[in-house]
Amino acid sequence: MAATGANVKTLILGLGNASTRGPLPKVWCLHTVTISPVSGWGTARLLRANHVIAEASCLPGACEPGYVAQFAPPERVRAGATLRYEFVCYDDPLTIDINECADATADGATISINYEAFAGP
Repeated sequence: MAATGANVKTLILGLGNASTRGPLPKVWCLHTVTISPVSGWGTARLLRANHVIAEASCLPGACEPGYVAQFAPPERVRAGATLRYEFVCYDDPLTIDINECADATADGATISINYEAFAGP
């Protein structure tokens, strides 16, 4: 059985949501991955083990309000794998008196994954 696009579901990882999903009980075909910055500067990544599936950076001067990064891998993820959200905060060196990564605001992004699960090796 293979992914046909007829039974696509959505999973959201990241800020305000779970940071991992797995081990996956079935093979997943990732159709699209959308990374939406929520708060703060930095880089958000979707990983399988140490393999980066998708990443987007929101940095001062390079990230407009409403910025969204969308990827269409497609990516096949084996059963037993774990998907993981990672956010690396960026402390702007131009704001010496402010550490953007140490303030009380939770920094990060959300990652929306459209996938289809199916039985397979």
